[in-house]
Amino acid sequence: MTYFNMTLNIRYDFEKSMLDKLPLIYSQLDGWLGFCDDNSKCELHVPYWFNWDETKKQVTASMEPGGLAFHAKNMNDKEWEAWKTEIKRIASEILGYKVGEPELGDCDYTYGGFFSH
Repeated sequence: MTYFNMTLNIRYDFEKSMLDKLPLIYSQLDGWLGFCDDNSKCELHVPYWFNWDETKKQVTASMEPGGLAFHAKNMNDKEWEAWKTEIKRIASEILGYKVGEPELGDCDYTYGGFFSH
C-alpha cells in the first residue's frame, strides 16, 4: 500500500472567514465525496475523496497544529503529484495567498506571518 502526506500553510488559527472557505476548496477537487456523516463507514466529520474504504484509493484531511494535513492511500506517484498541484492552485485562488507546503519552501507568500520562505 502506498501512503502520501502533505501539510499546507492553512492554519487552524486563521480567522473563521478563511476556514469557512475550506468546503468550497474541497468540493472542487477530483474525487470529492464530502464529510463523513456515518461513523460505521468512515471517521465522522472528516473530509474524504475517492472512497470511504481505506483499502482503496482515498484522500482524507485533518487540521493539525502545523497546518492542514492531507493523507493519501493507494495512489500512484504521478496521480498524487497532480492532486497536490491542483489543491494548491485552487486554495491559492480562493484564499488569496500562495498556498503550499512550508517544508518544501513552495509558499513564498505568508498569510498572517505564520510561515516564511
